[in-house]
Amino acid sequence: MSAFRGCWHEKMSWPIGVQGYSYQVCLGCGAKRLFDETMFSAYGPFRYDLQELAAWGECESQSARMGKMPEKVREGVQQRPS
Repeated sequence: MSAFRGCWHEKMSWPIGVQGYSYQVCLGCGAKRLFDETMFSAYGPFRYDLQELAAWGECESQSARMGKMPEKVREGVQQRPS
């Protein structure tokens, strides 16, 4: 049945730390998601490739250091009614 609807990522592993990043792995399909140890919460997109996920995390952290709005905040601002 999951082939038709995809995985909902309901069961995630405990955070794993590798290559300077912490992430969780979906126990159903193996997709990975970044994990913030200070906030103790997962964030960002689900990806199967750890290098791609790390690149996304680096891009987001550079944007935050440069004072730009994070992607989720930008999306929220664009979706607000006028």
